[in-house]
Amino acid sequence: MKIFKATKPGFVNGSLIRVGGEFTAPDDFKAKWAVPAQEYEPAAEKVTQDYRSVAEILASVGSLSDKELQAVLDAEVSGRGRKSLVAKLQDEIANRVLNPVSDPLLD
Repeated sequence: MKIFKATKPGFVNGSLIRVGGEFTAPDDFKAKWAVPAQEYEPAAEKVTQDYRSVAEILASVGSLSDKELQAVLDAEVSGRGRKSLVAKLQDEIANRVLNPVSDPLLD
């Protein structure tokens, strides 16, 4: 058995595990939303301490990686929860999924 941490909300044996929550599972446990505890990177926890204004955060959204953007959204949802910012971040994520940036190496 091994200790895992959730990087996104997920379920184990019918129990909800929140972001950063720990749980024990077999060594070969695999899930897109969890990693072994020693590999956990608390990006969202660091971002929660970010007290920039909505305008400042939105100005930097375009330069954030998908992982960083998701971390900012997760932090807002679990932390301050500024609804206008959460909505705009969700829109940005949806836009990236619907209109991915073309990669000249793949074209």
